[in-house]
Amino acid sequence: MDQSTEDEAAKERIIKHMNSDHQDSLIRYLEHFCHLSSFSARNAKLERVTLDSLSISTGNGNSYLFPIQPAMNAWSEARARFADLDAQALEGLGRSDITVKKYRKPTGFMAVVFAAVLLTYIAFSRRSNFQPGSSLYNMLLGHVKGIDQVVKEEEMKKGGAKH
Repeated sequence: MDQSTEDEAAKERIIKHMNSDHQDSLIRYLEHFCHLSSFSARNAKLERVTLDSLSISTGNGNSYLFPIQPAMNAWSEARARFADLDAQALEGLGRSDITVKKYRKPTGFMAVVFAAVLLTYIAFSRRSNFQPGSSLYNMLLGHVKGIDQVVKEEEMKKGGAKH
């Protein structure tokens, strides 16, 4: 196999690998080096790569060419250079190198904790949730001894602060 055939095969492998396994990196390249928003950079796809530049297209059909500086001397440098470009983009964007690709909902005990925190947040979001006549008060708090006294004291403090 001659050198140009080997180079073309290397370029095709790089393009296929980047598009299938590192689309998040391509998006970061566009966001950082081309100053695109994450919305504009969505669905990034590496179209062409040379030893000194990358051509990346976006979902809206625009194509962006940006230089690799300094230029690579051989295709064997591509992996390290692309990793370096990604590190630069992450740092420039102020992001972590950890990408969450899948959310796993809490199960078991963690689901109970999640529900308790969520319900507490909802309950405390409005003062009226703790007043007589509210659903929370009627279903839960009304059965707690002494809660009427606490509510009355809070109302007195609130009323006293207004005068």
